[in-house]
Amino acid sequence: MSKKKKKIEQLSKNLEDLKEWLFEVDGGSNLTNVTSEEPTVTGAKKGGERSIALLDSDGLFSYVDETFADLFDYDDPEELLGKNWQSLYTSEKVKEFTRTILPELNERGSWKGEMAGESKDGSRIYHHLELAETTDGGIIWQVRRCLEKSTQKKLEAEMGKRIVKLREGVAKLQDSESKGDIYETTLNVTEKVLNPDICVLYLEEDCTLMVRGDGLGNDTVSLPNELYEGLATLTMKKDEVVRGEEFDEYSRLELSQQKYRSLVSAPVKTRGTLQVISTDQGYFSEEDVNLLQIMAHHVGERLARAEVEDDLRHKAIHDQLTGLYNRHYLKEVLTKEVDRAQRYGHTLSFLMIDINGFKEVNDAYSHSTGDRVLVRIGKLLQNNIREVDTVVRYGGDEFLILLPETGEGSEIVVQRLKMKMKDWNEKNDILDFPLTLAVGTSNFDPQEELSVDEKIAEADRRMYEDKRKSET
Repeated sequence: MSKKKKKIEQLSKNLEDLKEWLFEVDGGSNLTNVTSEEPTVTGAKKGGERSIALLDSDGLFSYVDETFADLFDYDDPEELLGKNWQSLYTSEKVKEFTRTILPELNERGSWKGEMAGESKDGSRIYHHLELAETTDGGIIWQVRRCLEKSTQKKLEAEMGKRIVKLREGVAKLQDSESKGDIYETTLNVTEKVLNPDICVLYLEEDCTLMVRGDGLGNDTVSLPNELYEGLATLTMKKDEVVRGEEFDEYSRLELSQQKYRSLVSAPVKTRGTLQVISTDQGYFSEEDVNLLQIMAHHVGERLARAEVEDDLRHKAIHDQLTGLYNRHYLKEVLTKEVDRAQRYGHTLSFLMIDINGFKEVNDAYSHSTGDRVLVRIGKLLQNNIREVDTVVRYGGDEFLILLPETGEGSEIVVQRLKMKMKDWNEKNDILDFPLTLAVGTSNFDPQEELSVDEKIAEADRRMYEDKRKSET
């Protein structure tokens, strides 16, 4: 223990001697940035207006007067000796110290303002705080109790702003149209409300891991994905918020060199977790945890609704039997493809397809067997066109295929499909007689006067012509 620390401990009952030490040890002041006006360091007995304490360079209390201890509801000043100053404040206030107050103190050598501390029993202690640095890296704390009303209003105003940001973010989340938009909005809102170094959205069901934040720059060691996944697994298993300061318990990796010191992980229903991480010890407050839980809840609700919407959308535009697009979707895709064809001067080809001999399938076997045949032929058509092409179950055993920018090349597609149908007959285990395809084609040219409906009708007529040829 240094001589100065020993000296401080000997001054527990004499504040005038403490004042003398602050200004006279080693022939000069122990305060940094001293002006002609001396800082107030006047002590008072228990119950007085002003109290004082001294922190060493490690942030531990090395001197505490009785009034200071009494202000925070400690019976004896010795209870605070050797404790970290952070023990008197919530993590929210520690965050404020770390981000705003300490940098100003380091720059100017002093700071003053109203604060809300935490008593021994956890109740709020509102006080006016004055800080002054000493030349050996310590800090002098002067504290006096202040009216709670102004401080409370300030805290409520700050919290109110964050709640407004959260509400605005949740409203935007509800308007997100795709899952990708939901993911991006979630990270954006969480970053604005909680201001973490790293924000993580881990969704096990969607195999999604999105990590964002200032803490991922080149000047910072990034945390491995294994940590996020391990933390998510623990959170989902407990189905409750996981909050901690040490990372090793969440990963098999050696993380002792990591600079991150605080984390909170909230469950997003049973889907995954929303996580926030900070380099500061005790960075996240109870208010932070509550806000993160609220955000995670809304994310889970929005994802669940998105799945219902996707399911309803899928059912609305797909044929329930074959899984192909239905005629309802045909109207939607035609509008887009026709507009595109007109804009770029491209043709849009149509193939109208009917299954020759399908009536015999239902008559000789059953409608159930007929359904199986429709499903398999639907897959055959889908597997032998381009990704940009669209197969629609037009009705019964009829199919319509849209071929953008194909033109006369549609005849090649027809020959390929008929050949694939021939191969299918040789391998199929459903029927004991072959089926063939009747196909009619037409090309919509935006320069011509005929409409899309007329071109589809043309393909339909040609399909029946091909059907009659196969029957003769």
